[in-house]
Amino acid sequence: MSYFNMDHAAWAARQIGKKVEDLSPFHRKTFDILGIAFGGVYNAPISWDKVEINKDWLTVIARDDNRMATWDGNILTYLIFLCHEARIRLEIEARARMYFKLLFLERDNSKTFTNGHPNLDEAIADFRERLGKDHHIIYGNEARDLENII
Repeated sequence: MSYFNMDHAAWAARQIGKKVEDLSPFHRKTFDILGIAFGGVYNAPISWDKVEINKDWLTVIARDDNRMATWDGNILTYLIFLCHEARIRLEIEARARMYFKLLFLERDNSKTFTNGHPNLDEAIADFRERLGKDHHIIYGNEARDLENII
């Protein structure tokens, strides 16, 4: 079974003294995001006694054991991709040496700045439009830029 298909919310609910039925769909999605990104929510380096839940947000304090990265150790990529797919805003805040706070905020598909959040396809399309196809940071464009200089 893949971590993508597990019910991470049920396990997380027990850790914070709740029934899974007490969690909103937003909270269940958030725990599933954590579970997928960290290879099982039970493997996430979370201080379960510090989890805070509100109607519109959820916060966790996590240790930086895994060194979040974009590819090897791709926890950061998974967190970002999954939050976009769920239209959940993620904010990462340093707390202490090797600890950080993850704040998840519920959003919707509106285009408003304070309530809306793009899904992954919308975020990529916006990013690519802003960057442009000829930008020098795009892999492979460095040689063309060098030719233009010479």
